[in-house]
Amino acid sequence: MTEDNNDKEGAIHRLRNLVEKQLGYGFNTPADFKHAAAVVAAKTGRPISATTLMRIWGYVQDGGADYRPTYYSLSTLAIYLGYMDYKRFVMPNEEQTETQSAGYTGRSADTMDIPVGSSVCIKWEPDRHCVLRRLEGQCFEVTEAINCKILVGDIVECSSFTQDAPLYCSKVWRNGQELMTYVAGSKTGIRYRMV
Repeated sequence: MTEDNNDKEGAIHRLRNLVEKQLGYGFNTPADFKHAAAVVAAKTGRPISATTLMRIWGYVQDGGADYRPTYYSLSTLAIYLGYMDYKRFVMPNEEQTETQSAGYTGRSADTMDIPVGSSVCIKWEPDRHCVLRRLEGQCFEVTEAINCKILVGDIVECSSFTQDAPLYCSKVWRNGQELMTYVAGSKTGIRYRMV
């Protein structure tokens, strides 16, 4: 195996581990893969099959010993984790030092690590921003919204915030009614900071 293949295998292994951590469970049965495929598709808006996930995790070998996941599949999983695509996922984290020195909390923040009642300020181009106050679970209340489709008082559900990557809100509720999924910074990514 060449060094490039070692790097690629290491990145895929890391991707699998992070997806399992995000989901909150490991893969033991076909039902686990089916559920994960539905969760990933719902969050990213990109379909991915349970069979594809089984191949990536090595649960089935019907792709042969030389099976290599497609870029689309790897990017879908990277987007699920909050990255713009797989290329961004494998990039060295040189910008982490940069974002920390700029007053941000780091490359990525998991929702469950944000204290209830704390707020996150999110900005993205062109001239858009909102402030989200953490409620419980993965839910946030919109307390400020400028030039965006979500409104003050909306409740959004998101699992993580990642610098320079889109913010995926898997659900948006307005006046108790579920409306849509929402993506902030789909082209440029977002910048976030705790306030």
